[in-house]
Amino acid sequence: VCITGKLDMTRNQLSDILEDKGFQVTSTVTKDCYALVAGDTVSSKYKKAVTIGVNVIDYWSSKKDVLSGNF
Repeated sequence: VCITGKLDMTRNQLSDILEDKGFQVTSTVTKDCYALVAGDTVSSKYKKAVTIGVNVIDYWSSKKDVLSGNF
């Protein structure tokens, strides 16, 4: 997974949570990326994910699912 946008925690904190759930967190969006966890929709990572068809998970509307690793 990849993380972008403004969150209510640091990206490193969210990365640690997701890695504990078994996800590999990367800094770039590629076609091999499972999902992009997005705190907003204005970043270049968001635009690239939409363009190449990577699942985009809205952090704010799916926060509980993201933090539990169920997305």
